[in-house]
Amino acid sequence: MERSQKWGRFFCIEIIEKIVDTYNISIYNQVGQLVYTSQQVADGDNNSPRINIEKLQTGIYFAKIVTSSTKVYQSKFEVIR
Repeated sequence: MERSQKWGRFFCIEIIEKIVDTYNISIYNQVGQLVYTSQQVADGDNNSPRINIEKLQTGIYFAKIVTSSTKVYQSKFEVIR
């Protein structure tokens, strides 16, 4: 993952490398509990999954993306209310 950005209710992860397969997104809170999970399909052109973080409480979170070819991308972000 190259960059992560927050736009109001959404957290966007921009992946520089093109992904053309399915991938799983998991978000964990700072104590390691899974708080969000989703499976998505990338088309190679849009590598910026947007995740709705409206229901997340204030705190530090860790995003993890695992592709079907077992590549792993990780990012840390903070939700401030």
